[in-house]
Amino acid sequence: GRAPRMVKRAACLVDDNTRLVYQTGDIIQGDTGSVDAHIRMLDDAYGYLKEAFGDVPLVTVAGNHDMRAKSDAEAREAYLKYMPSRMAGELGKPVDGVNFSFRIGPDAYVVVDFNKPDDDKVAQLIEEASDARYLFVLIHCPVFPYDSVKYYRWYYHGKDKSREARDRMRRLLAEHNAIVLCGHSHTTEFLDWYGDGGRITQMTMNSVWRNDETGVYTIEAEGAAEYGKICGQAAFDEFRSGIRAYSHSYAAGSYRMNVNDGGVTVDFYPGDSTRAAHRFVLR
Repeated sequence: GRAPRMVKRAACLVDDNTRLVYQTGDIIQGDTGSVDAHIRMLDDAYGYLKEAFGDVPLVTVAGNHDMRAKSDAEAREAYLKYMPSRMAGELGKPVDGVNFSFRIGPDAYVVVDFNKPDDDKVAQLIEEASDARYLFVLIHCPVFPYDSVKYYRWYYHGKDKSREARDRMRRLLAEHNAIVLCGHSHTTEFLDWYGDGGRITQMTMNSVWRNDETGVYTIEAEGAAEYGKICGQAAFDEFRSGIRAYSHSYAAGSYRMNVNDGGVTVDFYPGDSTRAAHRFVLR
């Protein structure tokens, strides 16, 4: 199948300079019937990826499917029993929940669970990272909504329609010039936004290689003026004025992030291609 080919290709991107492998959430389908079954599914999926990527720390973030079962409460119980301890082992530091942070050299990484937002905890983690060279926010859903009539509410504080909470978190991210690395929408998207006294750059990544077409990098929309045209929802109005760059593609594949004093870039390898189709400049 296509998925094993893509995982094998992604593993080839790991070299002596690789410090982290990041999986953007929905590591499993969910829909299980018990805590034990959910833990087994998490362990199988995580173990499969860990075997592919070897000794490099493998970090994942809670997606909506990771927290979904016949009883969502049981899914959450299973995730909390299993994943924090795995993350602690990978990172070599205590991890006490689904919102946590870690450092790689001068850079800070804050992991956020969007399913059940704990904004005070996230704010604390971000403030503690104020001395970092770059702040990376690892979250399953986007901060700026996906341009889709059906799914546009699937973003941070979008489903609960809490404008006050959304504004607070966006302001906090902007003040720290956050780089948001997310998934969920099964698209490869880049969005650069200025406002609230700073900047937020959002990179959405997609590993759902569902057909031959999505193994090729084809741009569906590009340019700030294109954001929100598909959806046309008023919910997009609050974001449009700050957008400086935007691109949207349905392509899936692997992503290699390069971080140094000169900036942050992401090279995208569609499908199981051995050649990068595009370089996104995040900083």
